[in-house]
Amino acid sequence: GFVVPGAPLDCDALRHRLAQTLPGWMVPATIVALTELPTTIAGKVDRRTLAAMPVRQTAAPRALTPEEARVAEAFAAILNGGPYGPDSGFAASGGDSLRAIRLLARLRRAGMGLTISELLAADSVAAIARLG
Repeated sequence: GFVVPGAPLDCDALRHRLAQTLPGWMVPATIVALTELPTTIAGKVDRRTLAAMPVRQTAAPRALTPEEARVAEAFAAILNGGPYGPDSGFAASGGDSLRAIRLLARLRRAGMGLTISELLAADSVAAIARLG
């Protein structure tokens, strides 16, 4: 997520604080502080410019367990992206309700017995893998 702070901001601390009050799927995978949001000539937030901005990687992700690798492969197939690490979130990676249903069907075919509410509540590759 992007934020324009009024004072110096510790983005990792903000993400941690959000995680204490919001469901996991609502917490941005990364938070980027900007001096101002880019806008279009009509004055609206320029989402294309935001999407093209580089986001710093805070740490190298650890290796995936076999269960996490199965979930990460399903993420890649449904979200047409990747690579996905253990902390990659479904919603933060572009997942929506329709893709969640497709992901759930794919994971069930792979032998994971999840419900849609469990999938959405878990959100990250590692958390979904623990449920399976």
